[in-house]
Amino acid sequence: MATTPNAARLQKLLGGTTIEVPGGTIATLSSTTATITTANVTTANLTTANLATVSGSTDTITNQAAVNNFAGCGDTADSAGSTGESQIVGVYHGSTSRGFYIYQEEVSTVGTHNDTNAAVVCELSKTLPANAKIVEASLVGEDRSNLAECALAIVLSATSGTAQGTAVDTSTEVLGGSQGSGALENGAGGTDGDAEVNVSAIDVGAKTSVYVAAANVGNTVGTSNAGSVIVTIKYYGSAAPASS
Repeated sequence: MATTPNAARLQKLLGGTTIEVPGGTIATLSSTTATITTANVTTANLTTANLATVSGSTDTITNQAAVNNFAGCGDTADSAGSTGESQIVGVYHGSTSRGFYIYQEEVSTVGTHNDTNAAVVCELSKTLPANAKIVEASLVGEDRSNLAECALAIVLSATSGTAQGTAVDTSTEVLGGSQGSGALENGAGGTDGDAEVNVSAIDVGAKTSVYVAAANVGNTVGTSNAGSVIVTIKYYGSAAPASS
């Protein structure tokens, strides 16, 4: 149900607020009568490049470069080890970058698959900050593999660059057979758009590399010619995900 805000309260809340762009102020609100109109706020002014800050009497909201691309993550190529353009959304301290982040990326499942637990399918393009706390992680099937059995998990490791088909060293499972709602079945018998999620706190520690990997020892051994999944990780930590 839609609601209409109380005009007097809204005016008081916004009283003294200014909207600034490079070169000057485009609007100032008073607590009683002033309004923002099309005369002083135009489409040309309200662009990502021009809208610098919204400031009040005691604080400033800045358009941070790390909070962008709300259209979502980009498509991955149909090739082994490929990842799409990542989507990162952050609510964090403006000076230290410490805070809350959502990291999303589509990864390819094309290539070598093994029946070894935690055998690498694809490494994500970015690492998490050390000692971050993951509070939610999910896998969503975008395209199924042609292999009959392809149960997938999200795992962490302190080692980056582990080869496809090789088990990651001393892995921590974030989502899979023993974490959350279970492994994502992304094989021929699975369902496009199926999802699995884990909503619980997991300590990253020094294991900052993120992999999509085999969730059990029963996966079909072979070469996948198709497939991709969307990985989403929500965490609290000291920084945004960094290129690995």
